[in-house]
Amino acid sequence: RPRRGGLVARQLVRAAGGGTILQTGEDPEYGVFTLVEHPGGYQSMYGHLGRVAVVPGQPISAGQVLGLSGNSGRSSAPHLHFEIRRGGESIDPRSMVKEQN
Repeated sequence: RPRRGGLVARQLVRAAGGGTILQTGEDPEYGVFTLVEHPGGYQSMYGHLGRVAVVPGQPISAGQVLGLSGNSGRSSAPHLHFEIRRGGESIDPRSMVKEQN
C-alpha cells in the first residue's frame, strides 16, 4: 500500500467522498485516525493525523475537512495514510480514479 502522501504537518485533510463518520480515535499503528463509511460498502481511512475535526455519527460531504495532517502513530515523518476499503478489505485507491487524456 502506498503510505507517503508528501504532506507536511498541519495541512487540511479532506474527505474523498460523502458519507458518515464511523469512527475516530487513536491506534498504535495509524495514530490519530478517522474512518468514514460511504455508500456501496466502501470505507475510507485517514491515519497519522495531528487533529480530528469530526465526530462519530456525523454526516460529511466530499471535500469536507476531517482534520489536520500530522505524525502520530508509527510514523517517521508527517504524512497521511489514506486507505479505501470495501467489504473490510483494502483496495488500491487508484482503481477508483478515472484517468482522462
